[in-house]
Amino acid sequence: YGQCNIPSDLGVCKQIAGGYYHTIALRQDGVVRAWGYNYYGQCNIPPDLGVCKQIAGGSFHTIALRQDGVVRAWGYNGYGQCNIPSDLGACTQIAGGGYHAIALQESGLMRAWGRSDYGQCTIPSDLGACIQITGGYFHTIALKASNTSDVDGDGIPAYLDNCQTIANPTQADCDSDGIGDVCENVFIASSTPNMGAFSFATPASGTIANCVRATGPVTVTITVVAD
Repeated sequence: YGQCNIPSDLGVCKQIAGGYYHTIALRQDGVVRAWGYNYYGQCNIPPDLGVCKQIAGGSFHTIALRQDGVVRAWGYNGYGQCNIPSDLGACTQIAGGGYHAIALQESGLMRAWGRSDYGQCTIPSDLGACIQITGGYFHTIALKASNTSDVDGDGIPAYLDNCQTIANPTQADCDSDGIGDVCENVFIASSTPNMGAFSFATPASGTIANCVRATGPVTVTITVVAD
């Protein structure tokens, strides 16, 4: 179907993806191109698509992630795989399955829609935040985030995101247990310092990095081993 015939005017690209019988490329300038089997319009790039930062292919559909985080999809839509959920919001990653589409929201939560007769769009309730997604023909795969993962790519570990990005610091929930830190009167630290040896003549001090200031009293426990 001409899927291996590279357009002569394609130019330099930074990403590629494959559908069942079509090929997709993301040019260096963010423009999406596609060629090959086009019966369902999977190679017809929407004129209002704009600059994109990622592309993915399903069997007969194409998915693009715009620079502003908006997900777009076109081509065969027999299972609703091109119907972007209205509450999806901005995303950081996309992937395509056989007849379904997958997206990773900025929060790290995974979404999937389209054909789901094998449960490929049924996200496990205990999945939590993820850092990578991909799709098989009838299945979906996710790589879970650890507490230290920077899920949204803002340079802040996931477990600190709630207190760093929240508009009202008094509502921060840094340990993500559903209870505000102000109520818990706790602080979260990324590491506990070891102050090393000290004595009357040689005092020592240590700093707990990345603390979140609480508005109420907190308890600091210091463990001392002495000879």
